[in-house]
Amino acid sequence: MQNKATQYVADYIARNQLPVKVISDNLQIPPSKLVPGTMESLEADDFLRLCCYLNLRPERIIEELKLGTL
Repeated sequence: MQNKATQYVADYIARNQLPVKVISDNLQIPPSKLVPGTMESLEADDFLRLCCYLNLRPERIIEELKLGTL
């Protein structure tokens, strides 16, 4: 099942042309969870580690998802 927070991060990675393999290797997250259109979901701890790694504020992402501005 697709998760909107997962999709947001995957889209961010693609939009900024960040290397999925490097991120995957550094954080030990399967690359299949880091590409747009993924039907896989990130675990909460993986989502938070990705946000930290990418310098994203998770509370901002969640708030935008709640407001439907994404």
